[in-house]
Amino acid sequence: MQTGELSTFYSELKYALHNRKLPGLAAQLQLAIIGRRAFEYIPKNAKQAAVCAVLYPEKVDRFRIAYIQRTVHEKDRHSGQISFPGGQVEKLDVDLRHTALRELLEETGIEAHNHQILGSLTSLYIPVSNFQVHPFVIGLPTKPSVFKQDDEVDDIFGYGIYRLLNLPILYKTISGGEFTIKRAPYFDLDGRTLWGATAMMTNELLEVIRSIS
Repeated sequence: MQTGELSTFYSELKYALHNRKLPGLAAQLQLAIIGRRAFEYIPKNAKQAAVCAVLYPEKVDRFRIAYIQRTVHEKDRHSGQISFPGGQVEKLDVDLRHTALRELLEETGIEAHNHQILGSLTSLYIPVSNFQVHPFVIGLPTKPSVFKQDDEVDDIFGYGIYRLLNLPILYKTISGGEFTIKRAPYFDLDGRTLWGATAMMTNELLEVIRSIS
């Protein structure tokens, strides 16, 4: 990939994230398993978290986005799911950006810096776990080296952005330890099921990218 193409893409994406109206909840709801009202009411006791949508250049796909596959834990409501790296705000975190970058490093070994944050997407309240999640978009200059946190991360992988842009929204029954969701919307990432909050945030990012393509 040419340096100019990378710089142009990141510059245009950064401009869109800062200066254009975000697609917001309307884009997120296309991948939601429950109705709009569940996401619009945010309780005062909602826990705060931050995640990172990490973009990086790759020869085959031009650009990829990094995901993690969470390890399976009985008490984790998002056990085994595909997600963005991230986690809950801690007392020593300076701000949400600090939370996002700290969790990214802890879970994946990817070290990013404030100047590599291109902007943020619309925060999303997740009723099932009572978290309000703040997603940040990060643009890295090269493919990152990764080192997964074994107790929380089963796998780290990248998926081509332009492949994502052309994926249809599919539907199927998804079951977990204590739930069964019929006709859940999802993206099929070569056999991996991307659904739930991460799919919702991904869809908003894709809408922003479409606006600059």
